[in-house]
Amino acid sequence: MKFNVTFSKIGNFFFFITNLSEWHYSCRKNYNEEWIKILGNLTKQEKGNLRQVTRIMTAYGFKQIKPGILTYLGESFITSKNKKEA
Repeated sequence: MKFNVTFSKIGNFFFFITNLSEWHYSCRKNYNEEWIKILGNLTKQEKGNLRQVTRIMTAYGFKQIKPGILTYLGESFITSKNKKEA
């Protein structure tokens, strides 16, 4: 089996911001602790911006479009437009 993993800069940034907002139980708090150690404490404005991200992601992050079928707001940032079958 062969995997070709690609992650775009915008996809990585989307993950960074949404994870830092801790909007969902799946966000990795230990990542955030390490990022804060490296980048320094967040400013009031940054914390306010992350609260906005939390509100948006809570409202629109996952949406049921049909019974049993969910969409994810970040899908366009983290999936390839050129899907190839192996």
